[in-house]
Formats: sequence, structure tokens, C-alpha cells
Amino acid sequence: MTDTMFTITLAEVLKARQKSMHTLSMDTRIPYSTIYRMAQKRGAQESIDLRVLSKICTALDCTPNDLLKHVLDEDDAMVKAIMAAQKRGRGRPKKGSAK
Repeated sequence: MTDTMFTITLAEVLKARQKSMHTLSMDTRIPYSTIYRMAQKRGAQESIDLRVLSKICTALDCTPNDLLKHVLDEDDAMVKAIMAAQKRGRGRPKKGSAK
């Protein structure tokens, strides 16, 4: 597993909305190469400019949650420690639980 904590699902959203990368590029004025890289997951995508994300969300009538999937990196030492603490019942409480 890579150390990326988010997966970009732009290609899936484009397919569901029946839009092409070219159309999205023209509608948002985001360079086609940027959209292509995001949709095809080419190269290490370590960050996303929030202006780009906002333009894409507006053009596709979606939210960032539709475009990003959070993926736990189980090889990361910090993630391992948090997961172990949760299994032992310690660490940050889960949403909705009151102590």
C-alpha cells in the first residue's frame, strides 16, 4: 500500500455525470493536463489546490466527498498505533459515543 491517504475518484464521477475530461477542462478553465493527471492517477498526487477542487465541485455539482475517498495506510506507524489503541478501547472516542 502506498502512503497516500486519499484516492481521487474524479474518473468515476465524470463517468457517472457523463462528462468528458475535455468538457470539464473547458467548463472550469483548469488545464486538461491537470484534470487528466487527477482522473488517471498519474504520478504522485500529494495535494490538490482547493481552488481546483472548488471549480470541479461546482462544475460537476458535487462535494469533495464525491471526489475523494479516504484510505487508511495500514503500513503507517501512526495509523497502526491509533488502530491498536482503538482496539484496546483507548484513544480518541468514536463519533457519537459519550463517556
